[in-house]
Parts: sequence; C-alpha cells; structure tokens
Amino acid sequence: MTAMVGASETSHALSGINSRHLDLLNTYCASCHNEKKSKGKFRIDELSLTIQTTNDAERWQKVLNALNAGEMPPEDEEQVPPLEKADLVDDLGLAMVTLRKKMSDRHGAIAMSRLNRREYRNTLRELLGVEINVSQLPPDHGLGNYDTSGSSLYISSNQIESYLELGREAVEEAIDRYLARGVTVKHRHEGEELTKKYRAHFKKWDASTKWRSELAKAGVQTVNEKIYKSLKTKHPSRQDKHLPFYLHFDEISGAPAVPNDSAFRFFDNPTRVDQFISASAPNHSYLKRYLNLPKIEQGAFITIPTIHPNQLPTGYVEYHLPPGWPPGKYKVRFRVARADNAPEDRRFLEFGLRVRNVDLLSAHEVTGTMEDP
Repeated sequence: MTAMVGASETSHALSGINSRHLDLLNTYCASCHNEKKSKGKFRIDELSLTIQTTNDAERWQKVLNALNAGEMPPEDEEQVPPLEKADLVDDLGLAMVTLRKKMSDRHGAIAMSRLNRREYRNTLRELLGVEINVSQLPPDHGLGNYDTSGSSLYISSNQIESYLELGREAVEEAIDRYLARGVTVKHRHEGEELTKKYRAHFKKWDASTKWRSELAKAGVQTVNEKIYKSLKTKHPSRQDKHLPFYLHFDEISGAPAVPNDSAFRFFDNPTRVDQFISASAPNHSYLKRYLNLPKIEQGAFITIPTIHPNQLPTGYVEYHLPPGWPPGKYKVRFRVARADNAPEDRRFLEFGLRVRNVDLLSAHEVTGTMEDP
C-alpha cells in the first residue's frame, strides 16, 4: 500500500497511529536512526503523531515505503515480529490515505498553484509555436517522479518575474518568427576547415618546440645555474633540452623573445605553456597521423576524442550559425561517408546543439562510402 500527500497549512492527527506504534519503531529502528546515528539522514525521534507540514507526512511515508519493501530493519538486525509488522503496515497505510484526504481538503478555498516547467513550456509552444528553455524556473520536486505535487508548486514574487521574463522571451521570438516568414538564408560549412585547425595546431607545436629548445640552451648556461640545478633535481631522468625551463621564463638570463605571431604569445605564460605541452605531447603521434588520412582537403574525419577541444576538436565537427539569422525552422544536410575499416559501432552520426552537454537532436546511420558519400 502506498499513499501520496499534498500541502497543508493546518495540523492533522495521524488517525489510528499512537504511542504503541512509535514504541515499536523505537524498539527495532531507533538504534540506527537516532540523534547521534541517523542512517539515510532519517531519525525516528523526528516522527510526530501530529502532522503540521508536508515534511512531517513524508517522513511517515518513508517508513511505510521501507516496511512495504522489506528494507527495514536490515536482514542482519533484529526483525519486527510478522504479526506486529503486518498490523503496523495496515494501520499506517490507512492513516496515510486518511491524511491525504484531510490535507487535500481546502474547505472551499481556492489556492493558486503555478504551472510546472513542463506545463509552462507546453503552453507557450501551443500558444506561440516556440520552444523555450525553462530551466530558470523553480524546480518541480515532488514525491517520487511526480511534477504536480501541490507542495512544490507554490509561487513567490521572484518566481512570477521568472515566468514573466520567459513569457516575454517567447512573445519576442514569436514576433521575430512572424516577421521573418518567407525569408530564406543559407549557410555552407566545409568539413576541411578542421584540417586547417590541425595544421595550425602543429604550427604552434613546432614553434613551441623551437622556442623551448632555444630557451633550454640559455637555461643551461652558468648564469642560470641555480634554476638549472633546481629543475634537474626535480626531473633527474630528463635530458637537459627537455627540462621545463619555460616555468622560469622571466627569470632566465638570455631567454629568447616570444614569437611575434599572436598565436604564440602565450609562450610567456608558464601555466598555459605547461597545459599546451601536457595536452599535446601524449597524443602527438596520433594527431600527426590525421594529416596522412585520405581526402582531408575535401572533408574532415571525426576521430577519437583525445586532446582538450579548446586545443583541437578531434571528436566532432562544429559550425556556428551567423548571429543575425532570424528564428525559424532550418533544414540541415550532411554529405558524409564512413571509412572502409570503421567498426560497426562507429558508423553513426549524432547531431545536436552545443558541444559540451550536447542537446541531441537526432542520430543517423552512415551508409555512404568514401567513393560514394
């Protein structure tokens, strides 16, 4: 037997439950659920025979759920005698049903509850034909998986502002859609743009290697002996040319200048140089292999994610729509192929919004070949 309870501002007695039931719970449960030891963040001494809030009712509901499921007491603890347990479950189940009726009775008063996130999103879609992100609205926590629990759907002045703000956003988008009706815009993204990013990455790598080599030559000079000995002590197995002298770039006498190219100006930032090397070095050979793949001048390969995407997006192909485009429905077409040696589980393409925490829109099996995309 299970029961659900709603919100109330009036206290109610838990009908049929008395000190005898509490004594039974104290005998078999209080050793693990007390002030000093509250397993599952639950305490028997917090159970009240007078229900004043939804939380009071939820505590008793948890007791009923645990007894029904046979979870409490645990198997390795002393068990409640079967007859007494059956009486407790029956009495508590009936009490919770009665309590629900009492707490849901508003005595003719009309209480205003807010629409939950799902209802508000669906309402805006039906009225205005737009999809709005409603994550800024208050959460709809209720018992179980229900999102219509009255105790959660209260509303404050700040929350009303959130609803109004999203409503205005929905109206503005609906107006923009109306004004943009009949407008057609196109955007073409060439996959080989990724190849350019690979080449830019290796250009940066080669430049950093050359610069670090020159820095190492200066670092081993007698004038920088203190820094050299310190690094050698920390990294005894490294060759001199591979010591991280860049960590002391601004202290090394005779250090080479940072290249003028804006892409390399971070060389004088030890933390960023260290991050670049740490991310790139372990995957360097694998990344270098990309430039030997076929047809990278006519497209891009989606490979295994390795290096951080801020350095090089290896596991996806991304493109950004121009910010001035009007809201509306857009058709997206891909010309794709699978590699001849691609395993079965890598012959699918996922399409979605945002690179991180992707909002997946669709998934497609790739049937095209390199000869016939």
